Amino acid sequence: MHCFLKDVNRRQDRYNSQTVQNWVAELCDLSIQAENVLDRYAIEVVSRREGKSLKKVLKRFTCILNEWSRMHQIGEDIKDIKSHMSDLTKQSESMSVGDNSSRLVDDTDWSRKTYGHEVEKYFVGMKEDIKQLESFLTTNEKSNGVISICGMGGLGKTTLATKIYNGEAVQRCFKYRAWVCVSQQFQPKTIFQRLLKQLLPNESEEQDEVTLVIKLYQVQRERKCLLVLDDVWEVDHWNCLRRAFPIAEVDSKALLTTRNQNIASTGYVHNLKCLDEDEGWELLQKIALPNYYSQELLTTEIKLFEEYGKEIVKKCGCLPLPISVIGGILRRENKSIEWEKVYRNLDSYLQRGKGLEKDKRVEQILNLSYNLLPYNLKSCFLYLGCFREDEDIETENLYLLWMAEGMISLEDRGRGESLRDVVERYLFELVNKYMI
Repeated sequence: MHCFLKDVNRRQDRYNSQTVQNWVAELCDLSIQAENVLDRYAIEVVSRREGKSLKKVLKRFTCILNEWSRMHQIGEDIKDIKSHMSDLTKQSESMSVGDNSSRLVDDTDWSRKTYGHEVEKYFVGMKEDIKQLESFLTTNEKSNGVISICGMGGLGKTTLATKIYNGEAVQRCFKYRAWVCVSQQFQPKTIFQRLLKQLLPNESEEQDEVTLVIKLYQVQRERKCLLVLDDVWEVDHWNCLRRAFPIAEVDSKALLTTRNQNIASTGYVHNLKCLDEDEGWELLQKIALPNYYSQELLTTEIKLFEEYGKEIVKKCGCLPLPISVIGGILRRENKSIEWEKVYRNLDSYLQRGKGLEKDKRVEQILNLSYNLLPYNLKSCFLYLGCFREDEDIETENLYLLWMAEGMISLEDRGRGESLRDVVERYLFELVNKYMI
């Protein structure tokens, strides 16, 4: 069952197909039932058979009828599980669940496409980030041929990249610029085509991938170019794309945005931080109260707006994306009592889409981060829900709990590695993917 779940987890349409999701949910429930039956058998039957003393042997004979009854019930439960499993297997054959090549169109992916000319209307903070990144981009230092902006989803990596991409300093330095959104739906040939078309508008699109790579590589050698790869997800994706970049050879630069720190293995890595509380409140004001100081509001009302607004910013973790989404809701509310209502029910507004209408950006960002986790890390991440919000978690205790729950795969042990080494690696993988 678990092998089947691992295979399904690699499918690109895993989270877009309601049929596949429902099938996986049923299989997960069935696997839990199977584990429970095996545990019952171990506790109620096997453990009672251990030991050979006369007293234990006599006790065994007196309990044998009870054991038969338990064995019969366990046998019936196993029959039910096998029957259900047989039904699920037939369903999987009819919808080709085991076929990793099948793909459904991701409707949400288009809403996540980004373009270099788009500039965020409401921009707050990041002055030092801009200054530092522009300095690395405009310098002639070839060792910083690749610059990566890393951080969790919703932190504003793309917003920062577009601000720099359209900034005067970068436009003066790079006459030739190109922007492409890589995203989860990775198609290298399309990416090469889009980049080359922006650098050489008259270039024919009817070329094979090898030719595209060679031409893209050559144009960066001949001209000083800036290429932005927004939303790079996997290390393998970047390893595939980097063939087209003359890294550390010329003055051309590549700027990456990613939520996977493992990708940023070369060049300069810029870890983007959250806004501070004052910047978060400033962003919320700009969106929710564009005429904040010119409105004829009572002083007490203004104080209440500020009080609830700052608490909302804290609850949003000072992340620009959720602050922007909530700001859009509050823009329609001009009473402090409505702001209090949003503050009290913020989780429902963000998590279940209440009041967001078609704006599902927060849900999409969080879902994508979780969906792209390897199979073995998903249960470890979800286990953190056992702890209270904002609670400090002792690392060693967490290691023991994960191991006790059977979440650490023995197959992941390398030569000479202990289970403790594996569980530590799991935690650092979650950190590097900005999930913790």
